[in-house]
Amino acid sequence: MGGVKMAQAGIDLCYDSSNIAVIGAAEVIARYVEIRRVLKAMQRALIKEKPDLLICVDYKEFNYKLAKFAKKHGNEVVAKAYLDYLYSEEGQELAAKNYYRPTLASVAKKYESQFPKVKLVQIDQEFGGWQKAQKTHFSDGGTFDQIYQK
Repeated sequence: MGGVKMAQAGIDLCYDSSNIAVIGAAEVIARYVEIRRVLKAMQRALIKEKPDLLICVDYKEFNYKLAKFAKKHGNEVVAKAYLDYLYSEEGQELAAKNYYRPTLASVAKKYESQFPKVKLVQIDQEFGGWQKAQKTHFSDGGTFDQIYQK
């Protein structure tokens, strides 16, 4: 998966990432079905193709899930390196400089004027964990489907 420049450089892409390029929760919700479909397709491609290297760039949450899946299926070194960097001081600084809200407290404090104050929640405390939230809100017939149908 990648963009136009990667394709022009001769990389064989299984998906054009510009189709799921989103910013903010509203865009994610509006494109959730497509993003989820692409994530599943990428996971299937990892199993089928067994790449020597997985490079995750941008799409923090998407790539977190993809890297976690890759680690589970044999790409541990690359997935671990990505995740370690993503949540390192340097990775969080880079994210904040590019207008992604950092999660590391020291970096968040430094860039607090850049982001509106919002009440952030933890998925485990507020929704009972990712599995429960997935089932309740995003499985067939879940909250997302009910909103999307209206």
